[in-house]
Amino acid sequence: MIADHARALWHLSSDKSEIRPVQLPEGEWLPVRTQHSLISIGTERLIASGRVPVALSEEMRVPYQEGELDLPVKYGYSLTGVIDLPGHQAHGQLVHLLHPHQTVAWVHPEDVFPIPEGIPARRATLASNLETAITATWDGGVGIGDRVLVVGFGLIGSLVAEVIKRIPGTTVFVAETRKDRLEIAMSYGFAPYQGQPGICDVAFHTSTNQAGLQAAIHSVGTEGEIIELSWYGDREIQVQLGGTFHSQRKSIRSSQVSQISPQRSPRWDYRRRKEVVFNLLKDSAFDRYLTHSVHFEDLPEFFQALREKAPEGIGWTVDYSSR
Repeated sequence: MIADHARALWHLSSDKSEIRPVQLPEGEWLPVRTQHSLISIGTERLIASGRVPVALSEEMRVPYQEGELDLPVKYGYSLTGVIDLPGHQAHGQLVHLLHPHQTVAWVHPEDVFPIPEGIPARRATLASNLETAITATWDGGVGIGDRVLVVGFGLIGSLVAEVIKRIPGTTVFVAETRKDRLEIAMSYGFAPYQGQPGICDVAFHTSTNQAGLQAAIHSVGTEGEIIELSWYGDREIQVQLGGTFHSQRKSIRSSQVSQISPQRSPRWDYRRRKEVVFNLLKDSAFDRYLTHSVHFEDLPEFFQALREKAPEGIGWTVDYSSR
């Protein structure tokens, strides 16, 4: 029998989150019993704080979202669980989908992606952010032997670094102001960036800090590219475009997961990109970027603390197991 109730996290205001009951909506749905979901710290911190510009509300809308980004809202976008429909041919199948933090997700069958055997449910929550990292790598046009700077070693930055280091001959430098994250990056074999001007071919900025973007601009040489992955919400930043920015014809380009790079869009679609993502996720090395977990029941307190300060570590997942 299909589950007819669930519980979901809602952000009610800029200073309050709450777990609320959810009823099975009318219609025919595929029920997915959640095992893990991923918290995208930067984006979800802005959303829980009500710092999304009204003009971007529709653009930032995610599948199965309820409410609006000016709050209250039910939000989240990477979830794994098992299809829970006895008698259905896919009953028990582990799947990934885009959905807010919720104990049972009722979804359209075409919105779930079967997770290949051997990939654990927690690691599979990285799929959406790994798509972002792959898209950014395409946008940056990183080639064999390139020297690359990643500014910010949060979840997106660490995944970008991990993807790029798999390209033969590349050297990946990391700039990170948080000591704990820099130590993790060094332990994984990435090189510390010492502020050398013009040594890199491409720089990826993920720190959401204007000083980080300035460092990325400083790091690339002639015709170098800076790929901007930070999302600032309603916050303004300032950068200096003097010095060698114009004389060396440097460029800053945005990258966003909802768009596939123009060079690949004639041949690639979202499903093909996701297939590549799950092929990469067969490697257990990605587990090391999921450094922390919070239980679903503790999410209101977690987000209350998150509004005040970014948490330690790199990647946070939500655990839905019984306790």
